[in-house]
Amino acid sequence: MARRTETITSFYDAIAGQYDAFLTDHDAKARKVIAQVFKETVPRGVVLDFGGGTGLDLPWLQEHYSTVLFLEPSLKMRGEARKKMTSSEHVRFVDQDTDFTEWSEQRLPFPEKVDGILANFAVLNCIENMPAFFEKLALVTSRQCHLVAALLDPHVNHILKKNSVFSALRILVSDTLTIHHQREGVLHKTFVHTLRKLKNASSPYFDMLSSTAIPSSDFVLVIFARK
Repeated sequence: MARRTETITSFYDAIAGQYDAFLTDHDAKARKVIAQVFKETVPRGVVLDFGGGTGLDLPWLQEHYSTVLFLEPSLKMRGEARKKMTSSEHVRFVDQDTDFTEWSEQRLPFPEKVDGILANFAVLNCIENMPAFFEKLALVTSRQCHLVAALLDPHVNHILKKNSVFSALRILVSDTLTIHHQREGVLHKTFVHTLRKLKNASSPYFDMLSSTAIPSSDFVLVIFARK
């Protein structure tokens, strides 16, 4: 089968219909841990499910929060999420200006300032330019906002379990490891950023409060607070 390289959005468009089937029992357990931490960190307010995929977190989000903004750049992934939540009065789907790189004070995807942001299951690993991400995110956040992000574990010992020694050396030197993935002949890039890089990238707008490995998963849970 011929291989083709896709953008992040077109890659997820291509796998949207099968995405939920890829998830494992360990993923389900990790999602429960992340949900609990998010609810403890953001007890109330307007929340943003950033890169929400097929809407797997929407059931617990809409039960706990009165306003949930769902932003997923992939049209087909967003379509899968809509199938799950067609009758919810607490969830609002963002259909315009889903590309954060185009946000400005004059062009924002919604009028609210959010109090909590969930970026679950490696959403931030789809983003190469992290300083730009945090700068744009600051435009839509309240001063009490917390960002809870589940990232691919960037620690060297974890990199060595999944990749080569060369990959581990590369992330030590450059603070980012670019991994090329293939699924059914479709290629896309994943960016594994060190915690040091994320802390530096976020520092003008957010403080990194904590980072915790999620047991039996490939993720670390990182919490940021708006300055």
